[in-house]
Amino acid sequence: MHPVKTCGWYGDAEAARFVSLAEETHFFAQTDSDNTAYWVRWTLNAPIDSTYIMLPACAYDGNRFEAVERKYPPMFTEDEMELNPPIRMTQVPRLSPDGDSFMDVTTGDLAAPCVCVFDKKNKSAFLLFFEQQQHGLNLGISLDQEGDLLHISLRAPAARRLVYRWRKGIPSLKKMPEADTPLAVKAGQETVIAHREYSCPCEDIPDLFRLFFEKRAELFSGSDNPVLPFSAFFDMTETQHNKDRFNETYGNYMLDVKEKAAHNKFVQWQAGWVGGGMTTLPMIIDGSALSCSRSISTLEFAARYQSKIGFYYGIVFNGEVKHDCFGNYEGKYNMLLIRKHADMVYFVCKQIIALEQRGLSVPETIRESAVRAADALVALWQRYGQLGQFVNCETGEIVVGDPPLARLLPQHLLPHTKSPETYST
Repeated sequence: MHPVKTCGWYGDAEAARFVSLAEETHFFAQTDSDNTAYWVRWTLNAPIDSTYIMLPACAYDGNRFEAVERKYPPMFTEDEMELNPPIRMTQVPRLSPDGDSFMDVTTGDLAAPCVCVFDKKNKSAFLLFFEQQQHGLNLGISLDQEGDLLHISLRAPAARRLVYRWRKGIPSLKKMPEADTPLAVKAGQETVIAHREYSCPCEDIPDLFRLFFEKRAELFSGSDNPVLPFSAFFDMTETQHNKDRFNETYGNYMLDVKEKAAHNKFVQWQAGWVGGGMTTLPMIIDGSALSCSRSISTLEFAARYQSKIGFYYGIVFNGEVKHDCFGNYEGKYNMLLIRKHADMVYFVCKQIIALEQRGLSVPETIRESAVRAADALVALWQRYGQLGQFVNCETGEIVVGDPPLARLLPQHLLPHTKSPETYST
């Protein structure tokens, strides 16, 4: 891929001069200004249907997915409950899957300051790395799709056309010019936008991820800045869990302190995901005898709240089973967010091993629970060829499935099973 780079500035005419080098572009203010911005832009051929765009932890495939207005993406409506649904997301910055569009974010929205573009047709990739800030302000990253052209712009400082915020409890994009601070400069002041470009062969999306991690490791490094030894932090956390988070009535570690857990069904017990049956692992490995005993009790608690076919119930409140229905369809679908169950299977097995390594006996109820839970996943896969997003934990039926795997993985990574449509539902 061979992008064309251009540079410029916003503000008063003749307000800057610049020198663009391979890895840096230097801007020099010619006059004082209270509202100046500098930009570097790369333009490349990137047809929508043959280009994959990644901004680490911010956008995958340019976020070109169906967007819905709701508080939380997994809040499916009944007409969206199907075996192979499309990928859906909330109203976040995104490009359109159909035509010209734009998205604006800041470097603070990314896990690493980088834009990656994969040309599927020509098996090539363009990776653009940069720095996070100039003059203490985050850079802006803009992607503009114009026909088959993609414009990638770095702007110092950011000035987003649409800003992502939660409004009235729902994620949305709105104009919000006050969200980004303008840059004030004095005559002669220098602003540097650093950029490192890589154009290289690339076979597929996993290969793109590999390239990203390799190049990131070359460019960025960090060092510890310890302010508290891990051992001291562990002691503080363990003490707090035993003082405030153990439910004496039911015998389990909770996800929040007793005062909050008494009134909030989401923090007395949720399997996996947010910590239920997972925070117990370090306490079995390195905790006191009390912590280890209570961790075993927590796993026994989880085993008591498991469906007949082996699925761990997603939520338990005051000894009553609740489901992952977000207040809708309670008791109708017995919904379980499958990632919670998968977390439990993995962590319970690790904790069985940890107990054995510590020389402690493992209650048979915990061993049997782990086997039944793993068998439930196997049965689900054998029935559908996928694990889904939500299952009916009483019947083993998928309520909401995964988007077809073929959309997400290259063929050599797909499981060697029958195609999903050949399975009985």
